[in-house]
Amino acid sequence: MPAGWYPDPMQQGNQREWNGREWVGPSVPLAAKGGFPKWLIPLIACGGLAFVALIGGAIASAGDEDPEQTAATDPAVGQFARCNDGEFSDNGDLRAICSSHDGVDEFLAEFGECEDGTVIALRDDPECPDGGDLVKLLPGYQPAAGDGDIALCNDGTYSDNRELRNTCSSHDGVEEWLAEYGECEGGDVVRLAEDERCPMGEDLSKLLPGYTPPTTTAPPATTSPPTTTAPPTTTSPPTTTAPPGPTLSPSQQQAVGSAQNYLEFSGFSRQGLIDQLSSEFGDQFSVEDATVAVDSLNVDWNAEAAESAQNYLEFSNFSCQGLIDQLSSEFGDQYTVEEATYGANQTGIC
Repeated sequence: MPAGWYPDPMQQGNQREWNGREWVGPSVPLAAKGGFPKWLIPLIACGGLAFVALIGGAIASAGDEDPEQTAATDPAVGQFARCNDGEFSDNGDLRAICSSHDGVDEFLAEFGECEDGTVIALRDDPECPDGGDLVKLLPGYQPAAGDGDIALCNDGTYSDNRELRNTCSSHDGVEEWLAEYGECEGGDVVRLAEDERCPMGEDLSKLLPGYTPPTTTAPPATTSPPTTTAPPTTTSPPTTTAPPGPTLSPSQQQAVGSAQNYLEFSGFSRQGLIDQLSSEFGDQFSVEDATVAVDSLNVDWNAEAAESAQNYLEFSNFSCQGLIDQLSSEFGDQYTVEEATYGANQTGIC
């Protein structure tokens, strides 16, 4: 029987809503809904018995319906996503949502809130922090930067993660920093707009909106008193002036600071130090900036090799040749063979 308002078989003179499968809502007087279909008058005259039988048959037939023919066409309250098979899912576990229905076709809102209060963008396999569940959708939500946020992420949310390597790492990366410059915990100023990082893995302490880096002003030249003109002399050939050293960019200056910090704690070869500065698991400077920074330092690589050799012997046993091979290997410290030989000889095992 189609959904609609019908005489209530349990309360004469009233009617009640039938949703196609069962009675719903309260029983109300017939006049409240403007009467009822004329074709039901004979049923009412018979005391509603025939109508009860009709309802029973409708319920029985509803139980025999093909589930594929009764799939929901509109989401219910508490559902989060439409699945690829047309069903809707209320599974807050984003790793398993729609997993039995061919995956997610689309989420029912652009943003949602996780159980820890974090707001996430519902796109491209979203995840709540620490594997938490999604608890509600946020239709019409417009992200706005909070007091502690430092960057706008590519998924439209904001991040307050001050570990610069991981800022927006769960939100498709950084789209824009909220200030061009920031100050690290140690007081160093970095240019966030150039993806500079704090030295030694420090966290960012604060943003510096409106910051202008200081410029070095040369002192005014002193005016010399006039001198007596000497008689002309034989002109000597011009002298050659050594070219000034290269000017380091702000990023290269940061790389120099990181390189010096590394050298204070351990021995490094030239190539090993460049790799550490440019590694995605290290400081993530560009290879060019790392190379310029290392080459700008006055480092005794033989002394570094001797330090590395001594460090190895403190933790393990080596033959002379084995230690040289370890120090010079491309999978080891990457010293030159000459530097490695010098370092091994300084330990006294050769």
